[in-house]
Amino acid sequence: MKKKCSSFSETVLLAYFSEMAQQQKPSTVWSNYSMIKSMLQSNNNVDISKYFKLITFLKQNGKGYTPKKAAIFTNTQISDFLNNAPDEVYLMAKVVVVFGIAGACRICEISQITLDDIEDSGPLLIVKLKQTKNDVNRRFVVTKEYIKFYRMYIALRPAGAKDRRLFYAYRNGKCINQVVGKNQFYRVPETVANFLHLEDRMLHF
Repeated sequence: MKKKCSSFSETVLLAYFSEMAQQQKPSTVWSNYSMIKSMLQSNNNVDISKYFKLITFLKQNGKGYTPKKAAIFTNTQISDFLNNAPDEVYLMAKVVVVFGIAGACRICEISQITLDDIEDSGPLLIVKLKQTKNDVNRRFVVTKEYIKFYRMYIALRPAGAKDRRLFYAYRNGKCINQVVGKNQFYRVPETVANFLHLEDRMLHF
């Protein structure tokens, strides 16, 4: 519409993606190609997967590009945080870290864990994840070394808590009757990085 063009020819698509490639990363360009390919196939019966000049251009555009990988906490840094951060300030963050690492959990999975999903068998903590990205139930285990953080945290659960979700807001050494929102979980890596005095505040577990 911007170029007043109604054709979906290979020449038009090449011009479109050439302009896009000047402004976006190769990975984003490929992602847009995939979406546009599906849209044109569905709505206009145009199959741009047969546009070989376009495919060649996209491949050439991606040569030499190395996506930036997110920095990751080391085992030593995680141990430092769990063992030395004061519980009265960081206890909830410690439980999030333990669950996140033990279960390789996404934020949406951690936020939905309920008391009914957790079995405290004594030497082990067995956690069931029911709302996963692939809609496949899975389990993970928290070992004896780290169960203590969960038990300290659960003991502080508000007496009148009606929601069965595990994580309630933690302030000044106490849990308050307010379920933790997703945004607070996203800030946990930054909280850990701040305690460890790390310059990179965008680390991941």
